[in-house]
Amino acid sequence: MPREISKFLAAALLVLLLASACRRSEPGTGSNTGQSNPVQEAHNPSPAPVQSPKAALPAAPGEKSAAGKTLYLTFDADMTPGMLEREKQHRVDKWYSPGLIDYLVENKIPATIFSTGMFAEDYPELITQLAASGQFSIQNHTYDHAAFSTPCYGLPTVSSDDAKNQEMSRASAVIVRLTGQEPVYLRHPGLCHKLHDDQLAEQMGLKLSDTGTVSGDAFARDPKLVAQSILSGAPHNPVIILHLGGPNARATEEAIKLVVPKLLAQGYTFAKLQ
Repeated sequence: MPREISKFLAAALLVLLLASACRRSEPGTGSNTGQSNPVQEAHNPSPAPVQSPKAALPAAPGEKSAAGKTLYLTFDADMTPGMLEREKQHRVDKWYSPGLIDYLVENKIPATIFSTGMFAEDYPELITQLAASGQFSIQNHTYDHAAFSTPCYGLPTVSSDDAKNQEMSRASAVIVRLTGQEPVYLRHPGLCHKLHDDQLAEQMGLKLSDTGTVSGDAFARDPKLVAQSILSGAPHNPVIILHLGGPNARATEEAIKLVVPKLLAQGYTFAKLQ
């Protein structure tokens, strides 16, 4: 009997060992198998791998920054030979609005001035001071505001590549002389240009800034209409195209005073093109 009991105990022990081995081989029941239980995973998904945060990149013109919403107020400082002549004849006091600039300065609103070479030559102290402040960027609006393609609001035009290159290079030269900074961007007069004109600008190392929210401030009389154009377009086209006030854009100053507080309240920030 003792021998039979011993055999029985041995057999029972063998069965227990085999059962234990089978349980360890089932997926998801052990901690060292390297496998997961599909049912458990579906109800308790693993967290995504933690990644190192990427460095914040500055927003490019026309894009929203990662930190918030960025707008670019840009003001064309036009000057044609005819405008210059009217000023010399004292028929016009200034071709810009000092109150507009004062408002931007006092409220620390960065902005970009697209200046013609003739405007910069006519108001050298203004351009120098704005650039030196660090708050304003001075960019290229050609030399005398001649259009690169027609029709273009009755502007005089230049047609040859050489003449167009002269328009851009002369403006840049004046700006560099007054500010010590080479313009990076070009805005065509009247926003009138063709693909070939864009290629000429790029060959001179100038980026284009001809698209954005057109405020409609040229010759406008109602600042509320200009303000509405800015407010409705800003969420879609962050580069706001305006003029630097003066007789040809009398509503601009008041329109800016209307929209800036509203845009700031909506969480927008302002930057300059550079």
